Amino acid sequence: MEEHLPYANGDCVRVYLYGLYLCQNATSADNTIETMSTKLGISVANIKDAFEYWEKQNLVQILDTVPLEIKYLPIKRNAAKVKTLPQGQYDEFNTKAQAILDGRMITTTEYHEYYAFMESMHFEPEALLLVIKNCVLVKGFTVGYAYILTVAKNLAYEGLTTHAAVSAKFKETQQDQNALTNLIKQIRKNKPATKEFIKHSYSEEALKEVETDVNEF
Repeated sequence: MEEHLPYANGDCVRVYLYGLYLCQNATSADNTIETMSTKLGISVANIKDAFEYWEKQNLVQILDTVPLEIKYLPIKRNAAKVKTLPQGQYDEFNTKAQAILDGRMITTTEYHEYYAFMESMHFEPEALLLVIKNCVLVKGFTVGYAYILTVAKNLAYEGLTTHAAVSAKFKETQQDQNALTNLIKQIRKNKPATKEFIKHSYSEEALKEVETDVNEF
């Protein structure tokens, strides 16, 4: 399961595990999709989407839809992490990603890691390209895809999966970094920022750490 769980969102994992529990306790549990929806607090539609996701990962088989009937399949190591994609679906993403990471070649494995992440987290390709570009700015052109995906997953866990949302988050972070840089410059010049600005932007502990760093210069 370590090949699948890191790429599935929380609801998908909960549906899979609760469905597995129901399979093992079929005689003593009400295993309708409506009951599962009530127990998990997940809509019937999202439960169906979750099982469709797991079917694409070759971990379950949907035998019937009305009523929903699921067969759990044996877990195979090194099973494909992502469904068979329509030819050309990510051609534009591939070209743009390689252009950003022009310091190294992107391997087939890396591309498939990106596809699996985007498919499972419903993460926009343009949003992931923005993440890659930001990671290159921070780590350089040789940044590894594990780092890139960690950043992308953290954004996805915050519900930020579109280009607009990711762009706004990065702009906010940059503004915070710029404000901190300006604050440090003011401290260096013995021109402390106003108390209002300090309280608004940073905790007292953070400021003490900044002042300590400045004193060490």
